[in-house]
Amino acid sequence: GIDGAWDWRLQAELSRCVCCPDVAMHLAGCKGTQSYLTRPGEVERWLTSEDAASVRDTFVEFHEFSPGSDSELAKAKAISNPDQWVLKPQREGGGHNFFGADIITKIRESSDADLASMMLMERIVPEP
Repeated sequence: GIDGAWDWRLQAELSRCVCCPDVAMHLAGCKGTQSYLTRPGEVERWLTSEDAASVRDTFVEFHEFSPGSDSELAKAKAISNPDQWVLKPQREGGGHNFFGADIITKIRESSDADLASMMLMERIVPEP
């Protein structure tokens, strides 16, 4: 059961072994998965409309630059208000993100193919 899984995870974390997330946790952390779930109707496939609305309240806005997406809209939003966004590559390990004026520079200097490997995500600003 789930309790056994948490007991195992605690034991692993307290040991000297190398720990990594399970597949579900890894996929949940992928920007592509997160972006997909922001699409209308996706969360609602698994949750009641009330629960889906509660979950959606925690989402931020995502934009893709891949073929078939509205990459021009994403570019316009990022350039008009770069402090509201983070430009993130789809890479392992995080990092390599672009913020503020660096977003504008990266968008203007990158080819469409380069941008297709990136995601524009609304910046999360914690409240003090």
